[in-house]
Amino acid sequence: TFIIRPTLKEENTARSNKFYGVDSGTWDPASCGFEGSRGESARVILYAATAYYGTCGSGGSSNGNKPLELVDKTTDAQDNHTMGRLSTLLKWNREYRPNDMEKQINDYLYDHGYGRNPFVDNPEFAGRIWTNSGIRA
Repeated sequence: TFIIRPTLKEENTARSNKFYGVDSGTWDPASCGFEGSRGESARVILYAATAYYGTCGSGGSSNGNKPLELVDKTTDAQDNHTMGRLSTLLKWNREYRPNDMEKQINDYLYDHGYGRNPFVDNPEFAGRIWTNSGIRA
């Protein structure tokens, strides 16, 4: 499973495998002039963590049993299947609401047989699933 969204080569190269955030050692889309991509980035990751929960194995295979886990860390071992920084992703999801282009992409994907990203349609769903420290009990 891959977490993808349209991006410029420079943005993708700058991010590398860093977690998202504003802390040292993390990556922020605003650092490349894409502040508006903060919310979109967060929603793509939130979607992947729910849509593919329990289906991502080692190396991104679809036959593993280790889910993508969102953590409130700035880094983690790649084989732990984690992504963060959760508190920052939740904040960006709240503060940078879906724009018209993000909604159009969501509609296009749905119209062509793919699942909708519910966090584009209803960003508040993220707060019902996660707190800053993990999944709500």
